[in-house]
Amino acid sequence: MTKGNKTLNIQYKFLAGLDWMTIFLANKEAFSDYLVPMMLTPGNFENHLAQTAVDLDLSVGAFLDGRLIGYTLNGFDTWNGKFTAYDAGTGVVPDYRKEGIGTKMFEFLLPKLEKMGVQQMLLEVLSNNEKAIPLYRNLGFRQTRELEFFEQEADIVEPLQSEVQIAEIIEPKWDQLKALWDRDTSWQFSCRSLERKLIDSSVIGATTDGKCIGYGVFFPTGGVVAQLAVDKNFRRKGIASKLLSEMRKRTVEDKKLKFSNIDSRLENLKAFARSLGFKRTISQMEMVLEF
Repeated sequence: MTKGNKTLNIQYKFLAGLDWMTIFLANKEAFSDYLVPMMLTPGNFENHLAQTAVDLDLSVGAFLDGRLIGYTLNGFDTWNGKFTAYDAGTGVVPDYRKEGIGTKMFEFLLPKLEKMGVQQMLLEVLSNNEKAIPLYRNLGFRQTRELEFFEQEADIVEPLQSEVQIAEIIEPKWDQLKALWDRDTSWQFSCRSLERKLIDSSVIGATTDGKCIGYGVFFPTGGVVAQLAVDKNFRRKGIASKLLSEMRKRTVEDKKLKFSNIDSRLENLKAFARSLGFKRTISQMEMVLEF
């Protein structure tokens, strides 16, 4: 590969044995001019790797003279009944873009994933990322759904008092909570992902007569709402509002609540968010490649 008059000797290999701080610094540089400002700290980044089940032994780096200039970080788990690789982050540092590095990393990776029995690869990409989307489509990825983000713009009004009690759920029974869903969550906020980093999140439930009729999962330090659901028989009774109000009280004071990765087909949830003063900010395409 050449850049100007200089030949680039780029090596593609797995990240086994590489310390995560080196990857963090490459990630920071790669996303320094991203469409959405990235404010990851080293601690946040390490948590992200754990939460998304990243395996550095099966994640790929592009190295130039020993320097990490590109990477794709991959997590592994079952998704919709299939053994799945999840792209938890792909980036190339600005000085080496438009050199085909992203494509070559995937060309290095994909045959190896298929050989080891991976059935599909899943990723998310900003809907307005006009550079990345064609790359993924050319590799064979197809869009499965749109995921939307909403951020709190106004104070949440405390709902009227009711018989519903809000309390922390110490040991979530995920199968019971999932019964309240209308749509599946994203990989990052799936129950299995949250279990990996449950210490950083909080789960609260709404109960009446000893029965859980709604719940929410959120991250108090960042204000991110990962899951929110209410029993269909108890909706439009202020329960979701009460759950969000409690989340706001338990969130770091200077942080706004944010819904991340809402399935775009959840029209009732989006309307509810808007009614409480949340504003839609960005959207992502979820894409999958089947082997």
